[in-house]
Amino acid sequence: MKSNFFLIIGLFSFSALGAENNISNSFNGSGSIGSVTINQQNYMTNEDIAAQERIDAALAYAYRQKSNGTPSKEANEKTLIAGMADEINKASGTMSQKNKLCKSKADVSANILGYDLDFAFRTCDELFIVR
Repeated sequence: MKSNFFLIIGLFSFSALGAENNISNSFNGSGSIGSVTINQQNYMTNEDIAAQERIDAALAYAYRQKSNGTPSKEANEKTLIAGMADEINKASGTMSQKNKLCKSKADVSANILGYDLDFAFRTCDELFIVR
């Protein structure tokens, strides 16, 4: 019984290695399946860069407020929204889509954390400018 167990484990590991090699070969374009194209966006638009600059400025503003020892409620809220916006900006999409997603997340966060929803929406509009 023990020898069957080891035989099964051995066969399973060899088949797993074979499958891994087959996948690796197909991704490298040298397997029997052929070339595989992975569709991935690896670039940023000028709008993405401009939005990231605004997000960084909002985070720097909040950090300066905290460093001065006078963090305002507004600065704390801006930090939360800018942090969300930073993650949103990493995704691909139009500024309009990112603005809507920012507002959606801000709405949920405002209900949970109790901050000013109008301020959150204005901040989303400042960070993701829709033209």
